[in-house]
Amino acid sequence: MIESPIGLDVWVYGKFISETENTAQINNNRVRIRSLPSTDPESDVLGLLDKGTPVEIKSRKGDWIRLRVTRSIAGWVASERLTIPGSISADWQKRWDDIRSQNRL
Repeated sequence: MIESPIGLDVWVYGKFISETENTAQINNNRVRIRSLPSTDPESDVLGLLDKGTPVEIKSRKGDWIRLRVTRSIAGWVASERLTIPGSISADWQKRWDDIRSQNRL
């Protein structure tokens, strides 16, 4: 699980978003969320969203929409790119909690 104290900004192709005046949601199953507004190889697929998932629209670029999704999402990371600490320091936890409390929706 990838977790962020303020939510995650990702890109989705616009045709997979349904909007009303006050809400937006994914309109199909297994919609890929990407790191960049493109299907080029450098735009990593970060995960999938299913129909009905509520999203917050942040901006647009051409046919792509940048979204703020929930504070956590399942995803994959190559193990060689990870460093797993033995424990979380009190300082790190305090910074995490401070950011999280400042950005509650």
